[in-house]
Amino acid sequence: MPRARTALLALLLAVPALRAGGTCDCIDQADIKKRIRLATEAINGYVSEMPKWIVSPYTPKDRVVLQSRVEAFMVAHAGVKGLHPAASGGTSNMCFVDVQAPTKCLEEAIRRHEVVHQVACEKVRTQALKKILSGQASDRFEAVGATMLDYMNEEISGYMAELEFLQSELRRLQNDCNPKPPGGGRDYSSSGRDYSSSRRSTGGTPPPPPANTPKLRPYGAPPLPKPKPYGQ
Repeated sequence: MPRARTALLALLLAVPALRAGGTCDCIDQADIKKRIRLATEAINGYVSEMPKWIVSPYTPKDRVVLQSRVEAFMVAHAGVKGLHPAASGGTSNMCFVDVQAPTKCLEEAIRRHEVVHQVACEKVRTQALKKILSGQASDRFEAVGATMLDYMNEEISGYMAELEFLQSELRRLQNDCNPKPPGGGRDYSSSGRDYSSSRRSTGGTPPPPPANTPKLRPYGAPPLPKPKPYGQ
């Protein structure tokens, strides 16, 4: 009995690991399409802002201004406002990722984005933390003297990581969850005789007429005698 409990416990502990890839389900297709629109327009929003910030050093204040403009661009062009009230993600100055999402599918999409920030953060963590802890900078971008273009390029990379995952999952789900009807045409076999099979079986000739069908007289045969009146 203890061995069975141990095996069951191991199986239960393995489930989150197996689902850590965030594989989406059929019911997630609407969320995926919405997130794809948002991520695409976020990228377009950052690209449209780049000429305005091309020589600007990064500042937390400018970051807030930029983010508000990009969010307005997303709403105007994606036709949807926000992903989900319970969906969010962030990466701390210690390079820790925090993701909140109502589904495993959205959780994985947002995590893919945040991992891009996490990898970039870890490259400068030691250098940035010294200035952040001493009060010389509020975040790692300011600590390393990044530009606004540096910040935008990292955000674009995060959204591209989301898109790669979401588009791959959507293609898989459209194939697995929405199969096309077999044959592609109307099935006439249930409405009566299968005339195509009868033609194939007789070498292309029509099937014989049903029994008790009167035979037609050949063309040119002499006319039949008129019938006598009844009673003669």
